[in-house]
Amino acid sequence: MLQTKSKKIILLAIIILAVFATTYFVLSAISIGPGLPEPEGMVYWYVPDYLKDNKLDPSPYFPAISEYSDSMNYTSKTIMTVWYFDDPDDLQRGEEELCRYLKEHGDVFSDTVDITEEGQEYDNKTDMDLTSLNVTRYESEETSGYFQLIIQPFGDGLDHYFIIYYGTKGKTLTEGNGIKKTVAKQYQRNYKGGDIRGLNDCITQTSAFNVSDSTTSGKLYENIAVLSQYGLENCTNPESPIYDPSVVNAYGKVPLIHNASQLNGFADKLRIIRENSWNEIDFYPNGSIVRYGSGTSRGYFWIELYDKGNEKYSENDTRKIYEIVEKYSIKNGVENIPVVFTLTNETEIIGFMEFPIYWYDVDNNSGEEIENLNDIENSSLPEENNKQTPSHGVLISIILVVSACVAIRKQ
Repeated sequence: MLQTKSKKIILLAIIILAVFATTYFVLSAISIGPGLPEPEGMVYWYVPDYLKDNKLDPSPYFPAISEYSDSMNYTSKTIMTVWYFDDPDDLQRGEEELCRYLKEHGDVFSDTVDITEEGQEYDNKTDMDLTSLNVTRYESEETSGYFQLIIQPFGDGLDHYFIIYYGTKGKTLTEGNGIKKTVAKQYQRNYKGGDIRGLNDCITQTSAFNVSDSTTSGKLYENIAVLSQYGLENCTNPESPIYDPSVVNAYGKVPLIHNASQLNGFADKLRIIRENSWNEIDFYPNGSIVRYGSGTSRGYFWIELYDKGNEKYSENDTRKIYEIVEKYSIKNGVENIPVVFTLTNETEIIGFMEFPIYWYDVDNNSGEEIENLNDIENSSLPEENNKQTPSHGVLISIILVVSACVAIRKQ
């Protein structure tokens, strides 16, 4: 009897230990992730095996924003630095500190990496259906390269975050560095899920709308990348890095554009949409639209409404106009067309503006082309009441990216 009782006690103790052990491992899997190492090991999740040294060496170029980080030589001329976070609050503080440092010690831009081009020699074995990655480009005398933030790659609710930097050692960024190809290669080989973006806090407000006739093609691509990354709907959100008080409303999605060929192709589609929808538009002073579809190389369809002072335009007002643009965009194979509404009280030109600038006066059946935007005030422009239409000739003539930038100052 005593022996049987002892066996039952031993069996009960084994069961209790088993339950305890199971509970411990389950809770560990929930907090860390199934089959994932401790934070010290997570630093090396995206690091190639031949670079792993398990020393957690801090970066010589950047602040120690996480206790779990390592910096290593990727090649003899390039470096790779990883910061790992397991808490979203720590990530936010680290990202803010890093961005402050970057702005103080160099120049910061939004950029993209084209996966289809840069990583075409690798098979995409990931679960993510991406063609481009949003990144933050950093340029300084000591190092230049690209930052990317990977958010919860092992599933929602599992707090794992990585900031990864691929850069040069004391060199400027050039095509020969192959840094973008390195970023694409690592994505193709290793990334399994989660969101990927650049560093949010490094973007200055309204930078995406600073476009003029002197804007370089590189700056133009950066502006487009910023709008694509953060979404046009955030242009009216005061908490957004791309908030712009001059924007009344914005709709659609700005596509990722990497080169002049892609930009020219998209701009051509916007011009066709402008031309096809022209007759449905009510221009000032009979309607609210002053300029319609100007500056197509901005990466979006730009509409300037007459500024009525204290009288504001409603969501319904801009939505009705957007639906006209959207109708013709779908007919021309452009879905979710990006459209931005701003205000203006400059009514010298009613219609649209490109460079070179062309006006067409319907009533007088005459047009005029001006080669220099500074000549506008000295030109014999059509009367404000005359409705102007686009010219086929100017559509063909606008080929270069910079020549298509708009030179109207934002309100």
